[in-house]
Amino acid sequence: MKLDLAAFFLDDTALVDPRTEFVARIAAGIADKAALLKTLKSALRFPEYFGNNWDALSDCLTDLSWIQAQRVVIVHEDWPLENSMEGLTYLDILAESIKAWKQGDAHELRVVFPATVLAHILECS
Repeated sequence: MKLDLAAFFLDDTALVDPRTEFVARIAAGIADKAALLKTLKSALRFPEYFGNNWDALSDCLTDLSWIQAQRVVIVHEDWPLENSMEGLTYLDILAESIKAWKQGDAHELRVVFPATVLAHILECS
């Protein structure tokens, strides 16, 4: 799987402004899909109908109509599900969701990972 890592703003938290942007923080140490989806549901305030699967995640990340702020930023403390195919699937969903939003849309999605995980992501993808 070839990921477009240009979609991720590694360690670019200087561009994150919680006063004007909706910021969802994803804590370090998430090692299973269920925990990641639960964390994302809470942090991004997904609707109750969220299906707790990859397709539902993709659908919600390309909707975001329940969030007032135009820019939505997901800030990760590490790479959830690293060293697994699910970790790569998660990165792919994030990259595709970022690309789905076009200039002038109601929302803009940004994703931030610490630069320390970049080499590992490149190694695994």
